[in-house]
Amino acid sequence: MSTQLRLYSVSLATLDDFVRPTNTWLAEEARARASAIDAEGYVNASRTVAEAVEDILHDRPKDPDAGNAYGHAWEIVIDQLESKRFDFGPMRLGAQFLDEASQELRDLGVPGDLTPLGFMYQSPFTGTPYPSDLPAIGHLPGKQTAGLLTSYQAITERLRNPDHAALARTIITAAEEVVHFNEFADGMEDDIPYCDLVTFYS
Repeated sequence: MSTQLRLYSVSLATLDDFVRPTNTWLAEEARARASAIDAEGYVNASRTVAEAVEDILHDRPKDPDAGNAYGHAWEIVIDQLESKRFDFGPMRLGAQFLDEASQELRDLGVPGDLTPLGFMYQSPFTGTPYPSDLPAIGHLPGKQTAGLLTSYQAITERLRNPDHAALARTIITAAEEVVHFNEFADGMEDDIPYCDLVTFYS
């Protein structure tokens, strides 16, 4: 089975302004997209994606047995914010591929916490459960993204596996978007929240 990685440049600081049931447009759009995913029938868990969206919108306790329903629900919300998305995949044997790519990156000097497996298990959504064996939701804070970008740019041409190099280039493209936005925010007089790098895997 093939998997995909989606990376977003997004300001998580804006979530409180948007993730509320009173935000009628976002809530209705989120419900419609969740129902469409549920209709496909491949999310088999104790909660449907539509129910997971309601848990998020109403800030309700999250079901620890919900599998990746919350991963899909959070991606629906993130995708509706002023975010930019970058895709990589499909990946055959995705978890193994990410492990091997992370190992090659480490061998070339990339710090472990900046490899895909170093940040793809770091969900920014406190209290949201997801499968421990699946990097369903990942996160790298904006202030760390410049370091990732520098590290990857220094070694991408030395990656022996062309698929690992393609993954690194996709991550670089997403990181560049994060860094460029944050540099723009630094240059503004108003206090503009930084963007972070957020990933979804399924």
